[in-house]
Amino acid sequence: MSRWLRAIAAILLMGSGAQAQEIFDLLIENARLIDPANGRDKNLDLAITGNKIVLVGDHAPPAHARTVIDATGFYVTPGFIDMETSPQADYNTIRFGVTTVATAHVVRSGESHSLVRVVDAPEASATAESGAKMIFRSEVPKLQSGVHPAVICSGMKDGNDALVQPELMTTMSKFLNMGMSLNEVVASVTKNAAQAIGHPELGTLSEGKIADIAILDLQEGHFAFLDAAHKRLDGSQRLRCILTIRDGKIVWDSEGLAATDASRAGPYSNFK
Repeated sequence: MSRWLRAIAAILLMGSGAQAQEIFDLLIENARLIDPANGRDKNLDLAITGNKIVLVGDHAPPAHARTVIDATGFYVTPGFIDMETSPQADYNTIRFGVTTVATAHVVRSGESHSLVRVVDAPEASATAESGAKMIFRSEVPKLQSGVHPAVICSGMKDGNDALVQPELMTTMSKFLNMGMSLNEVVASVTKNAAQAIGHPELGTLSEGKIADIAILDLQEGHFAFLDAAHKRLDGSQRLRCILTIRDGKIVWDSEGLAATDASRAGPYSNFK
């Protein structure tokens, strides 16, 4: 091969190598990833480009990401699916890790400019246990006997639900304290819910799928929960959503995980 041809080959090789080093829009690292649809429960990094999950694996390079979220001590799960919630969809969903609602009671997202995805599920293949209708005195014995619900929903309607706090995150915490494992609870609002509403493409952290993601804090302490009969359940664990990604975009970030540290942001200016 002539010197000229060798030079051209080297340039082409360098170009292909540069293209192979993909630049991610967002990288979540150092978190415990729970993805029941793929049988995953381990520490893995997750990268997003556009609105798709493009990498799930060990030690993804932070230098290849525009934004890096250090999720040390937190859990990363698929965005949750609530099979029944109130018309105030965004208020009752996004801040609790819910990225999809499947109910006839919610105005379609295209009409309401809602952030949450709204899908039709008129004939769900499974009945969801409702947080709004939960009675601890009947639910606890069922769980203790080994009867665990496949799907959990908030069941929020137009009525006065504020007293029992049935939004999905609190409902999940109630089932966690009644004896379900964290993996079972997550599966009930991701993989199982997606199958029940006929949308198996949702509720998963598979590469190539839509980036709907929740980052959770599992708090330990003393917490009290109320049921529909205004009876109390004392618990030692509570789930809290600290970041929600819907369609590849951060739509809830209560702890500022994706924000720039103010000490490194430089001097303040009205023009920034």
